[in-house]
Amino acid sequence: AASDVYKRQAKTIEDATQRSSALRYIAEAQAKAGDIKSALALVKVFEGDDELYDRSMALPGIAVAQVEAGDIKASQSTFTLAIDSAKTTEFPLSGWALSSIAAAQAEVGDIEAAFATVKIIENPEFRSMAMPGIALAQANSSDIKGSLATLKLIKEPRIIELTRIALAQARAGDIKASQTTFTCLLYTSPSPRDRQKS
Repeated sequence: AASDVYKRQAKTIEDATQRSSALRYIAEAQAKAGDIKSALALVKVFEGDDELYDRSMALPGIAVAQVEAGDIKASQSTFTLAIDSAKTTEFPLSGWALSSIAAAQAEVGDIEAAFATVKIIENPEFRSMAMPGIALAQANSSDIKGSLATLKLIKEPRIIELTRIALAQARAGDIKASQTTFTCLLYTSPSPRDRQKS
């Protein structure tokens, strides 16, 4: 299979961070293609802090694929594995991973689990980073009141400003632009690995 070729090639990458990222993207692609078993097998062999971070970032995508395949119970186990993995990584990687996990939980409709994950995040900036994904999921499920309440929990100034823009776009009737701005909220902060270097 093509994924096996990619895995072999990824393992030849000498830099541990780049190798880990490559394997993560392979696992995510496998899950999206419906090969959840192979994706899970790949992320379970990750080791070291870089690989544990990439495992915790790949697992939510696998969990989403499991929900789409109708396997809710397996998805919940995968989310739990992602959270456990994220908790073992160093800050800021842990905060970045947990906020991504919460957003993915919200994406599949488990708002309660998403907020439970947010409570684990100690850093307010990373808690704020999770909120737009949760608010968007609430809005997509027609829970506008809940979505607005979630947006009020955001404390990070950059995210607050982008949220205001998205809301103004929605009020003006430009739903497509508003959704694009909300999507930008998910990527508004620099890479956690860039933060560690600075």
